[in-house]
Amino acid sequence: MVSHQHTRKLAQPGFAVLIAEQLQQFAGTMPDHVYTQMVTHQQTKALHVGTYESSIENTLRRMRDEADAHSQFYLHRVALNVAADAIDTPLRHESHDDASQLVLRDLGALIAVRYINVRESPGSMARLS
Repeated sequence: MVSHQHTRKLAQPGFAVLIAEQLQQFAGTMPDHVYTQMVTHQQTKALHVGTYESSIENTLRRMRDEADAHSQFYLHRVALNVAADAIDTPLRHESHDDASQLVLRDLGALIAVRYINVRESPGSMARLS
């Protein structure tokens, strides 16, 4: 069992639309094609999952450091069934390798990438799917 936390419900209808609306403020600050690429990138980020403890630590860090003290957080507990050959073999390090900001197209044929956390629950392993 792994966990993911967010300030929005994952099953919320129109999640991609909400992301586009949030980024609308930047539309006039860059060429249209760059804005479109930015929106697509944000809408297709891989989902981060990790331990229950790292989800709680991340929630508390965001409340303290990112002005989320009054935000509603949702903790999603999920079971993953991923074949071993669908997980990237090397264990990545969040501060040295592309790991925590990957989008789905970066994963290619892989389903998941494992990486070492450096901000929340330092040293624990997380997965992007």
